[in-house]
Amino acid sequence: MISFITMVDGYVLQSLYALRDPSAVTAFIWVSTLADAITIGGLALALTLWLVLRRKFALAQGVVLSVVASAIAAELFKVIFARARPPMSFWAYTETGYSFPSAHATLAMAFYGFLAFMIWQSDLKPVWRRAAVAVAVAVILLIGFSRLYLGVHYLSDVLGGYVLGAVCLWLAIKTTTMLRSR
Repeated sequence: MISFITMVDGYVLQSLYALRDPSAVTAFIWVSTLADAITIGGLALALTLWLVLRRKFALAQGVVLSVVASAIAAELFKVIFARARPPMSFWAYTETGYSFPSAHATLAMAFYGFLAFMIWQSDLKPVWRRAAVAVAVAVILLIGFSRLYLGVHYLSDVLGGYVLGAVCLWLAIKTTTMLRSR
């Protein structure tokens, strides 16, 4: 099984490298920044403060839980697995740290996923809720793809990040739902 994953990881890495275009690299670096720690931290802080001001404490706690849990979990798993990144010759820009799981994919799933949950629970018209959730899902998928396209992660890193982020998202949603019912 490990050799199959390694084979698929290598195939995806080499295929995307062969298709790389300089203008697309610039665009995907920008997409990737939508899930770096500073961006997610700033967005989560702003959203949390806005929710607190609106006295939506359960949702504010959910945002904090999803982001903090996913950040800690991603870093913990990186240390545990200590997987090297793809060879530097594939990188479109310099990246540091271990590869598995992708922290960008983890944070994207946890934060933008919780944002989609909040929007879905809102009283917006159904068409706007569906559109906003579709945009959130697209952002999550584009962030993961950007990490692959830029050559700084393997496919299994991104998929692992999505799974870890989904677990943190599920925990945040369950906690929020529990707090709201009190």
